[in-house]
Amino acid sequence: MAESMAPWAAPGPSAPPTRPQSFGLGQGPATGTAPGTGARPPATGAPAGIRPAAPAPPAPAKPARRLGTRPIPLRPLSILEVIDAGVGSLRASPRVVHLTALAVTFGICACGAVGFFFFQHELHLAIAQSSYTTTDFFDNSVTYVGVADGTTKFGEFVTDLLFAVVFTGLAASFTAGLYASSAQRYVDGLPPDPAVARAGLRGRIGELTLLTLLVSLPRLLMLILAVSIELNSANNPEGTAGDDLTWLLLLGIPLCFLCTGLLAVAIPALMLERLNVAKALRRSRKLSQSGLWRSGWTCLFTLLMTYSPLALMFVYAWISLAGQPISGSITSVLSVLDLIVAALIALLSVPLRATASTMLYVDRRFRREGLDVRIAWARVAKETL
Repeated sequence: MAESMAPWAAPGPSAPPTRPQSFGLGQGPATGTAPGTGARPPATGAPAGIRPAAPAPPAPAKPARRLGTRPIPLRPLSILEVIDAGVGSLRASPRVVHLTALAVTFGICACGAVGFFFFQHELHLAIAQSSYTTTDFFDNSVTYVGVADGTTKFGEFVTDLLFAVVFTGLAASFTAGLYASSAQRYVDGLPPDPAVARAGLRGRIGELTLLTLLVSLPRLLMLILAVSIELNSANNPEGTAGDDLTWLLLLGIPLCFLCTGLLAVAIPALMLERLNVAKALRRSRKLSQSGLWRSGWTCLFTLLMTYSPLALMFVYAWISLAGQPISGSITSVLSVLDLIVAALIALLSVPLRATASTMLYVDRRFRREGLDVRIAWARVAKETL
């Protein structure tokens, strides 16, 4: 464990980079002969005048058959390579990590489902008790009772999607801490070890939970504001909820993108460098500040890649119910279908988003601190010893 953790320690503020002394650079062979003398130590273990048998050539290494056993390239990674490395890290993770991540994802998404159904119940109850007046094609005044207007329907679409994104984001942030040590061993080219994964989590669950809430706080606040605006729109269809929702989207989405880019690698830094919560936040800001757009876009790309089917389903439901009365049976069926699809997507997407954030942390350290060179030196030292 100590050998694999050494290259991953954060570089000190003034410590010069060091290289192992057993790589054959600037010194002779392992016997201590001075370089350039050409002298070789006498062979031992064989009678004089008899040449020892030549050692058998090493067997050629077999190519890796599984993606999880192929090491990542030690150079700055593209966005697709970050995602590909995340998939490889998943396949190289122990089963106990997968089971724990599945249980955590189920628990967090269950909490989201309770909040989602409570919101849906209050929303449709408010719609059924409210009315709004508008004009038809011939400018005649028409009053609708128990029918949601366009603003309310669009707000419901936005809020439903935020429920799925926020709570699966919470699960992805927490499970990133679960997969961190396994992802590190994958980058180091070491086999999976459940004992190492459990040791990396020992005594860190409280800090991991707190940091997960802090990282997800901007998205949680945006969800709470969207829920309040939507319930206000259902209770008062003729109010200014449409303008409030527009401003929330225009200001909230860029703010969430900025915070996500700055804090994208806080949890891997917390787990792999054994930092506290405050230092992990500062460490993430330091690593991401010169690549803010890249970090934010990587997180957004993985989100869009995994949540496109759910967004399309929400759009279809919103269009199909446009101008239709709100009935309990239709909304119940759609709510259950939305929840089932969201749960299936969460089970598939949360582990990938978790390991992708760890690989993004690896890429940021490759670019800013030369971690790829340090890992390469460690690999050479391991092979020469």
